[in-house]
Amino acid sequence: MQATTLKQSFFRFFLFIGLAAAMVACKKDKDSNGPGPDPVPNGAKLQAYTNGEDYIRFTYNADGTVKKITVKTDDSNYGDEMDYTVTYNAQKKIASLATDWYKIEVEYQNNVLSRANMYEYNKQIGYTDYVFENGNLKKATIHYGEGGLFVPLMEYVMTYNGQGNLTETLVKMAAGEPGQLLPAGLTTYEYDQKANPLYQYRELLALFWQSPSKNNITVESEFDGDHQLTDKFTYTYTYKSNGLPEKGTVKQGLPGQDPVTSQLTFTYQ
Repeated sequence: MQATTLKQSFFRFFLFIGLAAAMVACKKDKDSNGPGPDPVPNGAKLQAYTNGEDYIRFTYNADGTVKKITVKTDDSNYGDEMDYTVTYNAQKKIASLATDWYKIEVEYQNNVLSRANMYEYNKQIGYTDYVFENGNLKKATIHYGEGGLFVPLMEYVMTYNGQGNLTETLVKMAAGEPGQLLPAGLTTYEYDQKANPLYQYRELLALFWQSPSKNNITVESEFDGDHQLTDKFTYTYTYKSNGLPEKGTVKQGLPGQDPVTSQLTFTYQ
């Protein structure tokens, strides 16, 4: 979801929320998608991720849970900052995520995320149904509409390897018959062996149809509905002594093209 690993893990879903809102004028699983073991060394918390002038910042509660996410990107809200406030239920599971005009209210079955209801200015514009498998987000089906009538608009179907890293994301879009979703694109991923600082936020990011993996993406290839390669991102990182990424470079472009290069930085608290 981004022009870089982290940018795609954050920025593109914020853009999609705005676009989808403008368009409107579970499976039960024994595995929990909760925080689980924290693979990040020393429990380090990501304070900020920066890509050029774009950034994401995390603010935390005293117990270490995320209190607020601040996002700034040209792809979201005309380049202005957006603050997303996170609230929790009695079980310390995410109850809602909200800006001053947009809100996601979360439902669980057997302590596993099952549905997220989306509201714009207190009016429901849709919902997402979730399926988890072995603790990983397997499918997210997004419905939009108005007046209580919602139809499937998009679906993400995710495949994982034996290490639990996401290897493919199949995107389906509404087309043809009402309720019919057809393949529209595919993204594949390769990884390093270092800890991904986003993995600890996987429950939060699932609300934006993301499934961050345990390790950091090194190659991301995007294909269209005809399985033709349309874009490619190659990532290199500089790591801290504890193994977490500190800086990075992403080169975007197809083979034979002059790549577009972006610089990444990671800040921890």
